[in-house]
Amino acid sequence: MDEQSENQEIYKDIFSDETLTSISRDFIEVSKFHNYDMAELGAHINAINRSPYFHGLVKNHSTELGNVKKIRLRDEAPENGIRSLTLNNLFSQRKSIRNFCQDKLTLNDVSKLLLRSYYIIDQNENRRNIPSGGALFPIELYLLNLNIKGLSKGVYYYHIHHKELQLITKLGKTELNEVLNSGFNRKKRDDIDFDHASGIVLLTGVINRVSFKYKDRGLRFLLYDVGSINLCLYLIATQLGIGCCSNGGYIDDFIDNLLELRTNDRTTFLTVVFGKIDE
Repeated sequence: MDEQSENQEIYKDIFSDETLTSISRDFIEVSKFHNYDMAELGAHINAINRSPYFHGLVKNHSTELGNVKKIRLRDEAPENGIRSLTLNNLFSQRKSIRNFCQDKLTLNDVSKLLLRSYYIIDQNENRRNIPSGGALFPIELYLLNLNIKGLSKGVYYYHIHHKELQLITKLGKTELNEVLNSGFNRKKRDDIDFDHASGIVLLTGVINRVSFKYKDRGLRFLLYDVGSINLCLYLIATQLGIGCCSNGGYIDDFIDNLLELRTNDRTTFLTVVFGKIDE
């Protein structure tokens, strides 16, 4: 039997074999809708939809860090050299870029990446640039600055309402190395060029912000938001000539502790590594 035939025999049932753990199956099952609970859940959702109080909470909610250093993000500089691409062009050129050059991205570059990837369109109507189940927007963005020119290295919270970065923790070279080695397993992988990356965007979820309305089903809706924001990051990075790559290979508890996500209600769902590429 040749190698190709042997592989076909080994993997012929690859899509029918059971590979998920029971816990993953439990998640799928527990987040399903059923006829018997639709009436109760429908009444719960309708009560929230009719409540101006809840609408006000959702519309204005953000994480408040208190007295921290704040860096205003701006998107006012002329777009010299930035490609003017149609949406179809952006989709066709969008790709994961895993290697970066030694040059640094600037704070202005990163401001554009964040401000154009995830932003508020209309505060009064609670509209943002992505669709979100129930317009609850449970995803919050953080930035790990590895090597951005004009910004202190460390961990920042992207405050979407204030259009600013709020410093959580400054990190020195030794501390950054520990984050990359212990949080992202840098020494054990060669699929992403962490050494030359400018930074990492971290997509975190505030689970109760969606589950208070949709219960277990809300976990699914939360993941839709993650995918939408991830795509926006890719498209805007493509427009700006920035390389980026989604990365799910991180140690959850380590990263959550780094971001000071102190409760079970908050966790990291995806990270996106980005950096400067040769034009």
